Amino acid sequence: MKRVYLSFFLLFFLNCFSQQTVNSFPLVLKNNRDYFQIVNDSTQEITLFISDKKRVKAILLNKNMQIIDSISTTRPEKKYVDIVGYNKKGSNYRLYWATKNNKELYTELYDFSKKKVTYNTTNLVFKNESIFQKISVNGNFYVITSLENSNILKLYKYGKTGVVEEKSIDVTGTKFYNSSNKLVSLYEFLAENTYEDYDRQLQAITEQSVSSLVTNSKKRKLYVYHDSFVISIDNNPSFTQNLTVNLSDLSFKNLLIPQPYIDTPVDEIPNSNSYIFDSKIIQIKINSMEFAVSIKKLDDGTEINTFSGKKDIEIAFKNSEIIQENGMYDSYRILEKSNQFIRKVNNSTPSITCDLMDNSYYVTLGGISDIVRSSGMGFGMNTGSMGTGLFVTYGPNYAFQNLVTYKEKKVIYVNCLFDLNFNHIQGEPKKLAFEKVRKFVDESPDIIDKPIFSNSEKLYKDVTLFKFGNGLYVGSYNSPNNEYKIFSFTD
Repeated sequence: MKRVYLSFFLLFFLNCFSQQTVNSFPLVLKNNRDYFQIVNDSTQEITLFISDKKRVKAILLNKNMQIIDSISTTRPEKKYVDIVGYNKKGSNYRLYWATKNNKELYTELYDFSKKKVTYNTTNLVFKNESIFQKISVNGNFYVITSLENSNILKLYKYGKTGVVEEKSIDVTGTKFYNSSNKLVSLYEFLAENTYEDYDRQLQAITEQSVSSLVTNSKKRKLYVYHDSFVISIDNNPSFTQNLTVNLSDLSFKNLLIPQPYIDTPVDEIPNSNSYIFDSKIIQIKINSMEFAVSIKKLDDGTEINTFSGKKDIEIAFKNSEIIQENGMYDSYRILEKSNQFIRKVNNSTPSITCDLMDNSYYVTLGGISDIVRSSGMGFGMNTGSMGTGLFVTYGPNYAFQNLVTYKEKKVIYVNCLFDLNFNHIQGEPKKLAFEKVRKFVDESPDIIDKPIFSNSEKLYKDVTLFKFGNGLYVGSYNSPNNEYKIFSFTD
């Protein structure tokens, strides 16, 4: 069986580096470049916003990635550092830029029919509040905050007119537990294990997000679904706590979903995490001896199925070898024993991904940890303003930033296949578009620059990544050639 797994794995790597160039066009950009994209599934159009230190260019693409229209305008002044979201007015989009302290917003409304861009600024007065996320839902832009040491969740909603509406949700009486099983306020619940203002941002996962072990390893997540969002916290190894907010009527629901049981030694604290997908929650709990994976209904926590593994027994529900990556997609080794998987995942941050393909669930179980470097040479990216850090939860090009964070991570994982009732099935894991993209960005001369110094890491050209239809698309700006290319990848 191991030879079959290994042969398949090698064949997978040989075949997955494939892509199609769907478009290329001339483009001249200066320094300080940013990228943001909006996918409109109903009109089958994509709008790329590409900016440099002087200009912002909005490029409207059809479903074949051909240019339909474009508008260019001046970039906001320097104090507006990031594109943080958008909303919709008719067929036009309004971009929101924010200052570093998030106290000022600058808006640009792009009207392709009139070839016109209109501007506005607004001040946000946060009184003893912390921002936990900014999201765009159903054509509206929201800033989500909480009053410090309170049970008040606040929403700042920017609708079609661009005028802000302030909404407050009082969750007093709702029980929130911290990692020590103590009752705390909503604010303390949201802010636990965060140390800086930027670190308080919940990891946003939307329907357009690219599912990856790096993103999903965050234990404080916010999932966006249609007209609601779910704040999902896994700081407590005993359960996942979900706070669901309906954006239509501001009703809310709080639910504690117990993690699966494992027999943990008295001198240990188990490790855990979860991932929400397709109205289900998949949980993993692990210690030094064993682990369990449970699938439950999201709305009420009803168990669908549970699988377990022990360190001295081969994992019965895996469909691949145990893989350990070391910073690059094709820098990997095969781990022979289950105890290696359990030990390494328990000593890292557990993570889960799930995709639905051909009426089967493709689940990846694993763990993420930092690579300890022996030299002072760090990882670099020449992607304009993204040089401020890789860990961006939501904003310009966050999907690609999540992709390249694999460069700094040691990743251990196994792939598993399940039917629609989450019963384990035999078979070979299908090649995922995301895995093809990872290999492509590691090796393609369209994406990487060769380093000048032999000991330095590869430097990436300006790249964006987005979902559209059934595929993933990579956009890459080549500065020496003044050219922008778009590549497509499918499962």
